[in-house]
Amino acid sequence: MSPEQERGSGQRHAAAASWMLSAIQERIGERDLLGWKKLAAVVDKAAQLLKAPSKHVH
Repeated sequence: MSPEQERGSGQRHAAAASWMLSAIQERIGERDLLGWKKLAAVVDKAAQLLKAPSKHVH
């Protein structure tokens, strides 16, 4: 697999994970799940890990 194909595959996986996290966040927002506060913290951390790294200009 070429680097371009690997990068595209990774982007698709990140996009899929983002959609899943969004769905979970919607469900957490209802605040009727047992342990929703803990789950919210986990989802927030996962979302931070999925963010694209910032590009620094030197």
